[in-house]
Amino acid sequence: MGLCIVGLVFAVGALILGPVAKYHELGHQAVKQFHQQLASGQYVEIYDVADETLRETTSKSDFVDLLRSVHEKLGDVESLNPGWQGIAFHGAQRMTISEYFDTKFTHGNGEESFVWQAHDGRLTLGEYQIKSSVLTSR
Repeated sequence: MGLCIVGLVFAVGALILGPVAKYHELGHQAVKQFHQQLASGQYVEIYDVADETLRETTSKSDFVDLLRSVHEKLGDVESLNPGWQGIAFHGAQRMTISEYFDTKFTHGNGEESFVWQAHDGRLTLGEYQIKSSVLTSR
């Protein structure tokens, strides 16, 4: 009986962790694409394909100004040190993936947070925040 319970626990764990790992990998790929677009100045394109939650709370001009400032002041991404990651399920078809990184840019460091909305098998950017002393200094 005890062996059956242990087997059941492992089976349930595998059912949960498999999709979680998949979505964490998709989140990492989305962050990589975001940084590639940031480096090539595709600020408007990032906004235009963002999730409606981002577009409803942030104007295009404010978001483009933020990304332009990040890229002009900090430069390109050199390395990422992943921090906390989380997934919240909102029914069978929708989930939110949150990822935090200590990011080393060409001209300084920043703490980035991304919130991705996953629905219909794809991720859209729901929120982007960055903290860096380089951005607040004159």
